[in-house]
Amino acid sequence: MAIAAREVSERAALLGLATMLAVVPFVAPWIGIGDRPLLGGFLGTVMVFTAAMLTGTSVIARDLAEGRLGFFLARPLPWWSIWGGKMLAAFVLTFTTGAIVLGPTALSGDWRLPAGAWWMQILVPGLVALIGSMHVVAVGYRARSGWFAADLAMATALGWLVARTFRRLMVWGVDAGHVDYAAAALWILAFAVVVAGAAQVAQGRADIRRGHRVLSIVLWSLLTPAVLAYAAWGTWVGRFAPADLRTVDSAWPSPDGSWIAVAGRTRWPRPETFTPTVLMDAAAQRFLRVGGAPSVRGPVFSEDVRRAVWVAEAWTDTPRLMAADLRSNPPSLSRVPLPVPPGSIVSVGLSADGENVAVVQRSQAAVFKLGSAQALAVAPVRASWWRPIVFARDGRAHVLSGPADPLSPGVLDLTVLDPATGKAATTGHIPTRGYAFERWGADAARVAVVHSQARRPSLTLHDGSTGTLIATLVPEGRAGGIAVTFLRDGRLAVVEYGRGVVLRVFSTEGAESLSLEVTPTFGFAQVAEVAPGMLAVELPFPGAAAGSDSVLVDASAGRVIRREHGVKPAGPSWFARGAQAVADAGSLFIDDRGALVRVDGATGERRVVLGGR
Repeated sequence: MAIAAREVSERAALLGLATMLAVVPFVAPWIGIGDRPLLGGFLGTVMVFTAAMLTGTSVIARDLAEGRLGFFLARPLPWWSIWGGKMLAAFVLTFTTGAIVLGPTALSGDWRLPAGAWWMQILVPGLVALIGSMHVVAVGYRARSGWFAADLAMATALGWLVARTFRRLMVWGVDAGHVDYAAAALWILAFAVVVAGAAQVAQGRADIRRGHRVLSIVLWSLLTPAVLAYAAWGTWVGRFAPADLRTVDSAWPSPDGSWIAVAGRTRWPRPETFTPTVLMDAAAQRFLRVGGAPSVRGPVFSEDVRRAVWVAEAWTDTPRLMAADLRSNPPSLSRVPLPVPPGSIVSVGLSADGENVAVVQRSQAAVFKLGSAQALAVAPVRASWWRPIVFARDGRAHVLSGPADPLSPGVLDLTVLDPATGKAATTGHIPTRGYAFERWGADAARVAVVHSQARRPSLTLHDGSTGTLIATLVPEGRAGGIAVTFLRDGRLAVVEYGRGVVLRVFSTEGAESLSLEVTPTFGFAQVAEVAPGMLAVELPFPGAAAGSDSVLVDASAGRVIRREHGVKPAGPSWFARGAQAVADAGSLFIDDRGALVRVDGATGERRVVLGGR
């Protein structure tokens, strides 16, 4: 303790500086400089880093370089007392100066102190790691030996491996920056620098070069296995199989039902936040890893299910276009050129023959031949969020654009891109009340637009080529909410919900062919075609962690088949395109356990395909 007190007294000026800075947040606002809570937090952070740097680089490293550490070693004191006293002084000074600056603004009620667990998770190991790291750098620099170059090389290599693993985990949807992972990393780093610093004083004594060698050997022998284990764990996390999925969040089949894209969460010991998407055949025997569900657009299929494409890392400035050959055994996957400017991808589409791909970015849409590095047609668009692009049978791509402010009233421009001629044209305009989303029908022949979906929504049906209004299917204010989906035969199913839930079915010309009250009570509802001609109206139970029931309706006969308890249609999430029916009538649902199940439309028999807690 005497050594610690001596080191603190020699650096008492740091405490005086902290006291001066503590006054600044209360004085500065009076002269128009800064905001008190923000300024207090900023100055406190700067003070902590400054104190850690000054103490970490001086309490031992400076004495070693100037030959003064021998004074302590010549006295009848154990090495651990010398090392411990000096490092304790560094920690006390760093913590105290930060508390002096941050304390007054916290006590004034501008902001609250962190919870108690945070101190042991982040603050304590963070300060120890910061001080220890400064000590390591100072010893290496002052030793002026070739080991310092080796230190820099090792730090660069391990840092690159950590950053690469971290980025890969984030792409897969793992919250790699979660406080639990950060705390583990800080404790490992703190342990490594503390043990290395102690070994340096114990074995190196007053010889700075010898001490530096000991410090480097111990430090990297501790950090290298830890980083390699982290990288191996990150690789193992990404090498999942469909059987590793614990719960399914969404699923959508290929047009013939032979392949299913599934997004969900994996079982322990993989992280709870790991949300991958996998493309698997219906028997779950062959599969391809697609990517982290939040960062993927797609997969989308060709009509003959020969090809599937998707965009990985779609929200980054460097998205990757992936193409899968589903007819090969095993299915093959390759990265293909994406001939668009740097920027995120909003949506992706694939032509029926699988030859052309269309993508939408925030300011443009482009169509190009799969595998080509040159776009065939490009058009300016405005896409603030999900904006689907679809191919018609003639090979042209259709997309809506605008308005400039998506939440305000304006006009949606209908843009058609023709890869055969390389031209793009605005072929129609659709007035909107704002906050609009669209659903495209088969062959892009029709487009249904829900306007102002958050408040007093309305629904209009338009021609998919010209934007001409065909019918207003739901006028403003008639329903509290609207859910829509196109059937494979071109008809449109609409669910109006609010005070009750009503299913209505319209022809391609907007003529109503069915109006069926599903339930007279208040509720929210969704609708999907789960098999040809069979609709499932999801009725979620109110309350947190509640399940869902699905009412099966024969759209042609206009009758309720039955109510399936504890399941909901396995439609795609917000990051995928509209649901497609399964030709074999093997309807896909997600039950309340998170399992993907097939429900036989005739008998109600259920068969688990994947997942389940």
